[in-house]
Order: sequence, then C-alpha cells, then structure tokens
Amino acid sequence: MSQTLFVEGLKLRPSQVKVLDAIAALGGEPAMIQQGVSVASIAELAKLTQHTIRARLHELRRLGLIESGLCPDLVRRGEPQAYGHFLTSAGLRRLRQR
Repeated sequence: MSQTLFVEGLKLRPSQVKVLDAIAALGGEPAMIQQGVSVASIAELAKLTQHTIRARLHELRRLGLIESGLCPDLVRRGEPQAYGHFLTSAGLRRLRQR
C-alpha cells in the first residue's frame, strides 16, 4: 500500500475524521510522541466512546495517518493508559485538505 494513497481522495468515516480532528486539537503534533494524546482525551473531545476511538485509531494507523506509542509525558503524569497517539505528517496533510 502506498504511503500517499490518502492524497488521492481516500474517504474516511465521519468518526475517523472526528478522531483526527481531536488529536490535532489536543496537540498531537506529527512525529512528537512526547506530545501524544490519550484515548480518554480523544473520546471526550470527539464525543465518541473509548471503544469506538480504539477501533478508529487502529484503522487510522493502518492508513498511515497516525502513530501510537508509549508517551513519556503521559507516563510522568501517571495516567493508567500511557500510550499516546499523534498525527503523522500524512495525517496532518489529510486534515488540511478538507
């Protein structure tokens, strides 16, 4: 699968777009895992359940629009789910195309 497939009119579900918007609004900068955001904060802003958020994150990771990993900032704050999610440069470009 090409990394630039999203540029060619990839249609996203409305909930996927909400997740991308929420990550961007919460400061999940491209390639800045230390600024990744948690599932709970995405769910609160996107007004979706955490279960739905996890499913959409999985789909968006497969498309190359986001990345996830252990987030040092969330670990320091003692959050139970210290796994952070952030946009890739492809995800940021996809948001700006709308």
